[in-house]
Amino acid sequence: MLTPLLSACSIVWSLLLFVTPADGRPLYRSFHPAVPCFENEAPAEGAAPAQGEEKPAEATLDDQLASIKKQLESSEKELKDLKDKNMRLLAEMQNVRTIAKRDVLNERTYALQSFGKNLLCVCDYLSMAITSVPKDKVEGEAADKTLVSLYQGVVMTQKELDKVLNAQGITKYGVVGDDFNPNIHEAMFQMPLTEGAKPNSLGQIITAGYMFKQRVLRPCKAGVFVKAEEEKQ
Repeated sequence: MLTPLLSACSIVWSLLLFVTPADGRPLYRSFHPAVPCFENEAPAEGAAPAQGEEKPAEATLDDQLASIKKQLESSEKELKDLKDKNMRLLAEMQNVRTIAKRDVLNERTYALQSFGKNLLCVCDYLSMAITSVPKDKVEGEAADKTLVSLYQGVVMTQKELDKVLNAQGITKYGVVGDDFNPNIHEAMFQMPLTEGAKPNSLGQIITAGYMFKQRVLRPCKAGVFVKAEEEKQ
């Protein structure tokens, strides 16, 4: 009697262990949920990892991404600072280059200023020599041929010297009748206004003025016409 009964129990237990219904769990789990499973089952979704297990890969990637983002922001800030410094340096270099170029140009343009100024006394002597000769001595039948030749030589010398000065940018100015300009003229004395003359105009040239490029090399010294009431003041 015992042998058939034991055989039947063995068959039933085998069915409970190995026969799996549609829900995927062994039959013995259906009747006894508290009985531990002998198979490897995956933890339920949303369950916390057991103690000692590693963090999920998503958390590690988020940490790495945050670290990389922080490094990128720091690198971008350093790059911006370097660009700003580079722009300021380029601007300073351009300013230095511009100033140096301007200084060289000015030095080249006005290199002959001192030399030309020293020649003005020669021009003055030639002008005085020409104006000191009476017209009747160099013109007409009574002209002295020797004096005429000397006079013409001085006039030609003055013309050639003026050409040389003009070629270097030095020009003469100051003619009777020009309006008085305190920036380029120097009034030596006042003259009573004559018929046909304009007030505040040049009446007599003492020494001619000279310009070098756009600069006054020497102001023109002259007498200036003024009205009678202005002269009294």
